[in-house]
Amino acid sequence: MALEANLSSDRSAPQPMEIARTGDKLQVLFRNTGETRTAFVVGGLTGLGSIYTIDFISTRPDGTTCKLLNTTVTGVAGAFVPVILRLEPGSVDSITVDLHKLICTANGNSSADQLLRLGHSIRATFSATAEGNNWGRVWSGWTGQISSGSLAINSSRR
Repeated sequence: MALEANLSSDRSAPQPMEIARTGDKLQVLFRNTGETRTAFVVGGLTGLGSIYTIDFISTRPDGTTCKLLNTTVTGVAGAFVPVILRLEPGSVDSITVDLHKLICTANGNSSADQLLRLGHSIRATFSATAEGNNWGRVWSGWTGQISSGSLAINSSRR
């Protein structure tokens, strides 16, 4: 089951964002619910892998939060090129992050996988900026912020 939230948009119709757990991966899905094609820069690709500009937050049952550090790529090797999502009306695209690579440093370096098993929930937030879109040469790309609903262990299976 995946949860979604609408994004505030200054360029196009709202686009839901969802997060879902598939095995040991966390999948972030972007859905274009508008009537026009949209594009935006979601991160960069280096020789070591993809770096996404998505923030992941873990929330304990008592409400305490921790921003998760994405340790998938810890440096840049070679060229750094933009990762651009282009969505036709009604289409969905996604990025995937290893749950073991999302770390809460305030909680003894616990991975997102461990945190979910301890009863924490996880949500994702993404901000598309004009600066990021200009870097990716997406001149009239969507800008705004979107957040997913919370993903907990009881809602983490599709």
